[in-house]
Amino acid sequence: MKKMFKTLLKQKLLQERENILNKRGVTKIALIEQNGEGLSDIIDHASHNLDLAYEIKIQHRDLTYLKKISKALDKLEQGTLGDCEDCGQKITEERLLARPTAELCIACKEDQELKERQQFSTFFISQSLRS
Repeated sequence: MKKMFKTLLKQKLLQERENILNKRGVTKIALIEQNGEGLSDIIDHASHNLDLAYEIKIQHRDLTYLKKISKALDKLEQGTLGDCEDCGQKITEERLLARPTAELCIACKEDQELKERQQFSTFFISQSLRS
């Protein structure tokens, strides 16, 4: 991988990490400061609880992505970023630019998604047969 491309990926990963860290702080502080105070009825409380549940879900997603960013930065330093974790082939630069945390090449990712869809379909078919 060319040094200039590595630098570009590193900058992109660091920027994504910074964006997540900055975004999360503002939303979290606003919800915590509200803390359910001033809510007049049960519907307001329910709405507030839904907002908190949504925020927790988003924070979990962001935490997962932050871990992927850290892993990608480590792999970049080790010189292994861009190697497909499934087949070992090189991940295209276009894919890495679009998704610098990509762990699989396009072919392996498509295979993974197909298997997930098949498992999902199989699960729901088996559930519907039980009813």
